[in-house]
Amino acid sequence: MKGCGIVAEYNPFHNGHRFHIEETRRAGATHIVAVMSGNFVQRAEPAVISKFDRARLAILGGADLVIELPVQYAVSSSERFARGAVALLEALGCVDEISFGSEAGNIASLRAAAKAVSDKDVIELTRQFYETGMSYPAARENVVEKLYGKDISEVLRTSNNILGVEYIKALDELKSKIEPITFRREGASHDSDESEGGFASARMLREEVRRGADIINYVPFETKLAMETAASEGKLSGGLDALSQAILFSLRTMSREELSELPDCGDGLGSRIYNAAAESGDMGEIFDIAKTKRYTMSRVRRAAIYALLGIDASYFFSPPYIRIMAIGRNAQELLNRIGKTHTLPMSVSLKELSKQGENAFKTAKLEAHATDIFNLSIYKPASRGRDYTVPVFKEDAAI
Repeated sequence: MKGCGIVAEYNPFHNGHRFHIEETRRAGATHIVAVMSGNFVQRAEPAVISKFDRARLAILGGADLVIELPVQYAVSSSERFARGAVALLEALGCVDEISFGSEAGNIASLRAAAKAVSDKDVIELTRQFYETGMSYPAARENVVEKLYGKDISEVLRTSNNILGVEYIKALDELKSKIEPITFRREGASHDSDESEGGFASARMLREEVRRGADIINYVPFETKLAMETAASEGKLSGGLDALSQAILFSLRTMSREELSELPDCGDGLGSRIYNAAAESGDMGEIFDIAKTKRYTMSRVRRAAIYALLGIDASYFFSPPYIRIMAIGRNAQELLNRIGKTHTLPMSVSLKELSKQGENAFKTAKLEAHATDIFNLSIYKPASRGRDYTVPVFKEDAAI
């Protein structure tokens, strides 16, 4: 048996995701565990359909087991996102590899970049450049180019390469024996508005679905059916715009000091957001006012989501449990092995996991809260407490 982990959002699950799973199997994986973001994703917005539907589609698309990346990591920086996901794969105790797509398609160059960004001199000089007014990504890339050359710094210019570098960093920091493997990303880029060779970006697909277009050329049939059903039943999320008033409420009821205490907001960003929210009642305008060369739009949006969900720095402990979201028909051998090797509490029940200590209780409560807020973003808001009532998806003959 060879277990491989994939970290994904599947927002929604499309042909590129299926291709990645197939390539990972062709490379030797017998079982695939997907660590999937829940109802909020790293773009700092609600997913287009619920995590329960997306976990089911991941199983139908070829994964054997789906576990949830807790929301505080799912909406955070690439570094925290990767660290949380890798920690969960490590805690399973039976994952041999982590597979991911990248623009580089070359593990050697990603390893070199990971070594560079972990260099103490790079870290210190990046801080100094950042304090001059540069954004953190630009400062880091600039320093890496000066110390390691342009070939290495160029690796840090694209989103999937950056995530790959962070996965490798996290593996090194955890002294993990999990081996990284990568495949060159095929088709449209992550945030592209165009399709290419039967592949389309998740962003394009979300926009197409919301305007009622047919996406069958770019997704498995099960995804097409799920998205059409969600649209007809009013279960599509309206995105961040659908939560704009809730976000404005959160920003306006927090003090300048409270906003400045949000993660990554203590260097002046919290104060800018406070002033922007006081000045404007339009979410997009607030973001535009707060954004500067130093504070990227991604960082401003994440701050808004931290405020909306109530996430502060105290939530960034190591993941306290493994929550199973969906199980494939061929998962039994994998589950038997995990049962002997896992090092964190594991269950399909969030209620049971919430009893596994203070951090588990805190994370489970936040997760349920995030789902309740997500359900306000869909066109026909769902009931409260769905994290405690929706059963885990089990593919036929799984268990």
